[in-house]
Amino acid sequence: MKRTSWSSVRLGEIADFRNGLNYNKDNFGKGLKVVNVKDFQDRLIADLNGLDEINPHGVVREECYLKDGDIIFVRSNGNRELIGRSMLLKGVTERVSHSAFSIKVRFSTKDALPRFYAYVFRTELIRTELSNRGGGTNISNLNQDILESLQVPKPPLLIQHKIASLLSAYDDLIENNTRRIAILESMAQAIYREWFVEFRFPGHENVKLVDSPLGKVPEGWNKHLGDVITLKRGYDLPQRDRRSGIFPLVSSSGITDFHDEAKVTGPGVVTGRYGTLGDVYYIQKDFWPLNTTLYVQEFQGNEPLLIVHLLRSLNLASQNAAGAVPGVNRNALHLLEVTFPPLNLQKQIVPTIEAIECNCRNLRSTNENLRKTRDLLLPKLISGELDVEDLDIESIEPLVEAET
Repeated sequence: MKRTSWSSVRLGEIADFRNGLNYNKDNFGKGLKVVNVKDFQDRLIADLNGLDEINPHGVVREECYLKDGDIIFVRSNGNRELIGRSMLLKGVTERVSHSAFSIKVRFSTKDALPRFYAYVFRTELIRTELSNRGGGTNISNLNQDILESLQVPKPPLLIQHKIASLLSAYDDLIENNTRRIAILESMAQAIYREWFVEFRFPGHENVKLVDSPLGKVPEGWNKHLGDVITLKRGYDLPQRDRRSGIFPLVSSSGITDFHDEAKVTGPGVVTGRYGTLGDVYYIQKDFWPLNTTLYVQEFQGNEPLLIVHLLRSLNLASQNAAGAVPGVNRNALHLLEVTFPPLNLQKQIVPTIEAIECNCRNLRSTNENLRKTRDLLLPKLISGELDVEDLDIESIEPLVEAET
């Protein structure tokens, strides 16, 4: 079976669609996990741990629940780069739904493997078609009509399984490394908290504690965030002007691409200003922070790696200005009360934090190479340019499950 036997169909011929839940502050509470735009990031498979919850009473019907094999798309967001991003649902063991800023795709035919289509939706060809159907090079709103008319390949089911299995081998390695990075970052954050939040640093017994708006703190440590760093707003870079290169493009959801120019000299620290809030990124080399971010380039003599952990300790997502789209006010953040140590203590802890960061950096570099290899293979496999029919590839999912 060669490439010539592949058909192309409208997505609406093999799937059904449903927008997510509309709810308001009256539904805040517990009872139902909800996938929001901030949970997408760059995941192939949705992480169902740590999701926000709502009280489902009065807003949820049976058809609102997600199940294994569903794919959800970002429908609308203040950060236009996120629109059209998608995730696959896998391993659903409890009731979970998704917000109105997203669309659910549920396959209605037995010969469509969801994981294969999760990869199809990540190709540049599909992203470009979504943008074109959305009325521009940078889509501003996705809807069911656009998805319904989207042309997608439909190779034989066995080929879908082989392609999905081949690509998943890369993603499994990336996911394992990502988990290791998270563990290492948690270790570094725990050390930071021990020293500079719980104030159990070497010699703390001999340091005077004084009253402050944050409680008892070491004398001289109580400051405003603006006394420690200056947050600056990122820069516009239209999609049409973006070119491949070596300098990271950093959005509120992390490094989204690489550009041939840098706007800021590294190292730098970046966090979300609009859209996705709360995540903090340390960028070692020169980079371009996009306009959905706030960044720190000048550290007023402080250690950059400790600024990362200071910002992470502040739970910046809680500073949401309560607009329709999550956002923070830079000036308001500068007025936050914080505690931060003198330079001599910073220098004592930095070697330990730097050693952990070095391990993280190596794992990120490995992941970057894995992604590049996967992304080179992805369009060639999805288009049929690379033929997998004769390859002996073990399926990641039983064929019988896909056909029942």
